[in-house]
Amino acid sequence: MKKLFIVLILAGLLTLDSTALGQENAEAVSQDVDISGAELGVSEPTILPTSPLYFLKNVSRFFQGALTFNPVKEAELFLKFANEKLLEAKKMAERQGISPEALKNALENYNREMERIRQRLETTAEKTPAMENFLDKLVDSGIKHQKILDKISGDFRPASQAVEQIKEKSLETVTAVPLKLEAAEEFGGRLERVMARQTGSGFKDFKNL
Repeated sequence: MKKLFIVLILAGLLTLDSTALGQENAEAVSQDVDISGAELGVSEPTILPTSPLYFLKNVSRFFQGALTFNPVKEAELFLKFANEKLLEAKKMAERQGISPEALKNALENYNREMERIRQRLETTAEKTPAMENFLDKLVDSGIKHQKILDKISGDFRPASQAVEQIKEKSLETVTAVPLKLEAAEEFGGRLERVMARQTGSGFKDFKNL
């Protein structure tokens, strides 16, 4: 029951709109949705899944993964790939002439990386300092992912239903991984700390709503 409560809090906070936050925060909300690659610790994509050269990116990712054996390091790599692939989908949604199917495939590419994180850490029971750091990164990126997905949905309405499904799946990973290692109250504190460090939308002021 406590786990469900935390999940509902996170889902509610990430779907706050400018009306709920107040008119004075509307501009900040709009700016905060447009997350950059720098904010996720990756470069802005220049080669998209629609490019014939895209396979080269996947080859590079494959070899990076093949050379990583530590479970936390591997999860960090999958999170990096997820960040990159979501930004690819975001850029695709902003372009003219992109088909709904192509965008949905790009979103599934992102979702698969998030699933790999959960699967890789499924049997991890020890919360080391490295794991603590990763959990903060996962929650921080997960919040930003929700905002990016909202922007994709607004930029490309034909894919809005697919976006909502991806949002739910992503949110499951962002909550399920920490909750395997810590109590709901501890995860709630982590969520609050991470949100307080983020800038822009005023989500960190949720206690005042």
